[in-house]
Amino acid sequence: MKSIRGRLMLILAIGVLFSLVTLTLISSIAFRGHFDRYLEENVIERHQRLLEFFTTEEGVFDQRSFSMTINRLLRMEEDLGIIIRNQAGAVIFDSREQMPMMRRGWASAEEEGKVFSSSGVVQAGGEELEITLLSRLGSEMWTPSEIAFQASIRRSLLIALIISLSGALLLSAFSAGKITRPLNILQQAAGRFSRGKWETRVDLKTGDELEDLGDTFNQMASNIQHLESLRKKMTSDLAHELHNPLMSIQNYIEGMQDGVIKPDTEHLQELEEEVNRLIRLVGNLQRLARVESRRLETMEFFPKETFKGYLEKWKRDLEERERNFRWEINEKQFKGDPGLIKEVLQNLLENAGRYTSPGDEIWCLIKAGESGIEIEFGDTGPGITPQDRPYIFERFYRGQGSKEQGTGIGLAIVRELVELMKGSIELDSEKGSGTIFRIFIPNS
Repeated sequence: MKSIRGRLMLILAIGVLFSLVTLTLISSIAFRGHFDRYLEENVIERHQRLLEFFTTEEGVFDQRSFSMTINRLLRMEEDLGIIIRNQAGAVIFDSREQMPMMRRGWASAEEEGKVFSSSGVVQAGGEELEITLLSRLGSEMWTPSEIAFQASIRRSLLIALIISLSGALLLSAFSAGKITRPLNILQQAAGRFSRGKWETRVDLKTGDELEDLGDTFNQMASNIQHLESLRKKMTSDLAHELHNPLMSIQNYIEGMQDGVIKPDTEHLQELEEEVNRLIRLVGNLQRLARVESRRLETMEFFPKETFKGYLEKWKRDLEERERNFRWEINEKQFKGDPGLIKEVLQNLLENAGRYTSPGDEIWCLIKAGESGIEIEFGDTGPGITPQDRPYIFERFYRGQGSKEQGTGIGLAIVRELVELMKGSIELDSEKGSGTIFRIFIPNS
């Protein structure tokens, strides 16, 4: 399996190599162009100096001195061509004819347009003659020193390319290592976590997306660790919840069989209470299973007409237990699932009845609007501690120190139902100051 570090190094190295080679080629081409222009300017300047020499007042020659000057110039300037014409325009001298070995080179240069020419008039032997100077352009006419200069430039560029590439490879190796090190840490942490070491965390301080990834991993690990502890606690709680009533029922039955306990009304009522505990636990589990598989059944309805009788029934039940319950619903219509909303209210009412004390206040305010329905459900009971609030909606979670132990499923069902209806639920509670649930459910 190829490592990410190796692939990153390869990608960086290829990118840097491509950039350096491209830069070297562009630099070489640009330098070649500038060098050719430099040589061309030198040719133009040389022609100007020679023409000034021939055409100035001092440049009046007799026939013999003119011929000697031309021959001397041709010996000194081997790459120079000279053409002399008389007043009639006839060619009386062409240095290219004197150098048959170079005639082919001049012809090809003229075809490619690589010949620079300049002309002037010279006085020689009392006659005006037109002198034309010719010079070939391009690398074919470079002098040995110019060729050596070009070679040295190419060597310098090659050395710079090798040094830059070596540095780039070292830098890519360092960069790849810096990038992959946090990934390796995450990989090792994920491996430990997959083996059941739930306390595994990472500490990445890269200041970029990898640090965010590390924080996300830590949050995920914390959530899974918490859920795992809840799962273990759930198993223990379920075993405890099932064990106690079953043992109590078994003791009653054995006592009655042995004649120790009389099957009278009092003992049968106690036996019924234990059976009811089991029924309530199983019922809550069944309700949770139904919520997970339930689908929305939306309709348009008036919440006040739908829930009035149900809330009045709860009002009577709570008043019998010495709780003060009030409710209020506006007259507007709402489109949603009345069955699910009723189930939300049922779980909240059951919780409030279980955890409040005689004399406490319980209220339910329902307000339907154009965007959705708002439900405020509150009580003046014991409240919820800051330690319990983050987990109060988790399945089988029961607050620490609660005076009566429920199954820890009711509020989990409430959240599942609200989320099924694409709604939201907020909790406002302080220990000793009561609890308020604020629920919003949008129109379906």
